[in-house]
Amino acid sequence: MTPKMQMKNWKEKPFLLKKSQISISVLWIIYKSYTRFPNFIKYIDPHFFSSVALEISTSCNNTCYYCPDKLKGTPTDFMEESTFNEIINQSKTISFSGVINYHFYNEP
Repeated sequence: MTPKMQMKNWKEKPFLLKKSQISISVLWIIYKSYTRFPNFIKYIDPHFFSSVALEISTSCNNTCYYCPDKLKGTPTDFMEESTFNEIINQSKTISFSGVINYHFYNEP
């Protein structure tokens, strides 16, 4: 059997289809170990952060039905451009290669 055929037939292996063979907790441990591995190699710290969430504005359209802030409103403030640039520069300094995303009131 060729390697390509072996790869194709892995789905037909019954031991991989049984839920009782691998518990959720074992899969979680494997996942957590795997996600820490790249950080350990790059930063010598398995717990080094892999994402940065920035809130550059507190403005909100106040339309979420579940949000308590729509009752009282929110002030509209913006992050200073120098602060944003400093965060980016510090990320470059440590060779950060994770995700930088906008968070909280920065709705699309």
